[in-house]
Amino acid sequence: MFDVLQTEKILDGDAFRKTVTELLLLARADDPMAGLWEAGDLQWWAALDEGSGSRRDAFWFDAEHRPIAAFTSWLAESDVYTEFLSRPSIDVATRDQLIDLVVERLVADRRFAGKRVWITVDERDFLLRERFDSAGFGFNPNDDMVQMLFRPASVPEAVALPERMIFTDDRSRNAGSPHHLAKRNGSGIVDKLHEQSLYRRDLDLSIRTDNGDVAAYCLCWLDVDNGVGLFEPVRTEDAFQRMGLGHSLMIEGIGRLRHHGADVIKVSRDRTNLAAERLYSRAGFTDSYAKLRYSLFRSS
Repeated sequence: MFDVLQTEKILDGDAFRKTVTELLLLARADDPMAGLWEAGDLQWWAALDEGSGSRRDAFWFDAEHRPIAAFTSWLAESDVYTEFLSRPSIDVATRDQLIDLVVERLVADRRFAGKRVWITVDERDFLLRERFDSAGFGFNPNDDMVQMLFRPASVPEAVALPERMIFTDDRSRNAGSPHHLAKRNGSGIVDKLHEQSLYRRDLDLSIRTDNGDVAAYCLCWLDVDNGVGLFEPVRTEDAFQRMGLGHSLMIEGIGRLRHHGADVIKVSRDRTNLAAERLYSRAGFTDSYAKLRYSLFRSS
């Protein structure tokens, strides 16, 4: 074991995005099923600028200067959102040292006083859960997220769309016309997406009417080296619900991800979102494990 504090670096901006992507890709290479997040998850959050206003991102590195873990935190008005990310391959003693450090910062950082502190924990990580339980954190099962998985054996057959609707991806969008994510995420979302190393226009999918209205959309992220695909986000617009568009869109996305080498495809949902459960299950996904949202109110 070595002293992790000797390797700690605080990173932001492009350095943060590059290093957290490297960390999560390395973690996925260690184990295709371990951990909470894919690199695509973090790149999607970066595109949304979530937590960019007041954050602190600490990374730790091995002797070869590769990231082995990170503790990220960003402050909102009354809440603090944090994540602890680590590679499955690090030795037990080093991970214990990191966990001690993370728990200490969660309960002692003065910036968190008077706020509710949130952190997501893999339900299979019994050591980390025990440490958070001992520190006074708790979780509500109704706040859980569920990781769902699908291992497609082949490229699925496309599902026909209703009349006067078509599949598109961002390569066919006319220059200057609004991106399908701009309605909810602002016009700057296009530039932010293009800053993400895993973003691909051919996996940025939508279903449109023949007059150009967006009916449904999803972003697919591909970790090609490790054969892992991710859906984040997936949405059908309110006016086009109950037409089977979400299912058709996901089958299209699964087909493209599988064609480009994805052996396993992932999607997350809130445990209580039964509509999402039906949509993803119909497309072939099954529940794998829960992501528990632990929290603690820091009175001082």
